Order: sequence, then C-alpha cells, then structure tokens
Amino acid sequence: VGVNVVVEGTVLGGTTDEDGLFVILQLRPGHYALEAMYIGYADMRVENIRVLVDHTTRIDFSMSQKAVEGSEVIVTAERPVVQKDITSSVQFVGAQELEQLPIIDAKEGLFLQTGVLFDGLTLQGRGGKGEARYAIRGGGQEEVKWYIDGVRTASQVQGVADRGGSFTSVNLNAIEEVQVITGGFNAEYGEAQSGIIN
Repeated sequence: VGVNVVVEGTVLGGTTDEDGLFVILQLRPGHYALEAMYIGYADMRVENIRVLVDHTTRIDFSMSQKAVEGSEVIVTAERPVVQKDITSSVQFVGAQELEQLPIIDAKEGLFLQTGVLFDGLTLQGRGGKGEARYAIRGGGQEEVKWYIDGVRTASQVQGVADRGGSFTSVNLNAIEEVQVITGGFNAEYGEAQSGIIN
C-alpha cells in the first residue's frame, strides 16, 4: 500500500492501492522504465517496458525488504545563561567539570561553588566521628537539603539531619549534573533555609 511508481523521464506516476495495483494513464507509445519506491524496501527498477497504442500494458514486480540506514543525528541543548523564569540563585556542575576537579567525591566539588563556605576543620559530633563543616549563605549544614534525582535523601540515623552523607556515597561516574541552589528557592523545597543540593 502506498508504493510510489514513477515513469522515468516523465512527470507521470501513480501509487499502489491495498492490493498492490496501480494505473498510469496518458503514456504515449514507446519504451519506458519504471521505478518503484517505498520506505523499508529496496528501490525496484523495471526497464524496457513497451507501451502500444490503445493497449493496456501489464507489469508485475515484487520488492524486497531493506533496512533503513540514516546518518547519525546529534541533538544538543544549551541552558541559557540567564533563566528569566527562575528567581533563585542556581549553579550547575556537570560531570566533565567534576572529573577535572581534585576531589574524592562530588560533595567536595560543591564546596568550590559560589556561596558555599567550607572551613576545612573537622569537628567532633555527637556520638560519632568528626566531620568537616560547611555552610551555604551563612546557614549551617543542618539547614541544607540534599536530593538525588529530585528525591529527598534522609539520614540513615533517625533524628539526625542529612548533611550530604548519602550524596557522598554516590559514585562520581554515576553523576551527570549537580544543581546547587543557594537562595530564593521555590516553595517546593520545604524545610530548607540555606541551600538545596540536587
């Protein structure tokens, strides 16, 4: 159904119906060549077709399937420098940028972003080993909320704020992009006062 049949050297042609039949009218007597084309099938060419005066010429042919090969298509998208519909301060850290930083895990790479303060000191916490402290926009690390693929990560210890420990366990090679929101974030991010890491 829908095979295009064209008479070479002319503007005449036709399209096959559901039974594979086609009719081409107003051909002058002579010798012609037909070409049939359909997506997913190899083009078919029938030569030396003789058309007589006041006579219907019948042509039978079949087409064989053929895989469609297309050229490679690369689709790229760029984020605008300024997104007018976003009022928050947002920074994005890509996988390539993380690979170039001298860091052990992605959490360390976030300490290099604007608005994030990392004092480099290790302070002893309650009932656990010491940890390096950080702050976003002056707020403590307890005021920062962490998300992985848009899902809030909770601390494995009940009643203790997640300070990025879950994020630290993520392999660097598994991260495509990190979003850092340091202020003016939307209401969808509740319970956060200093920043959002996604």
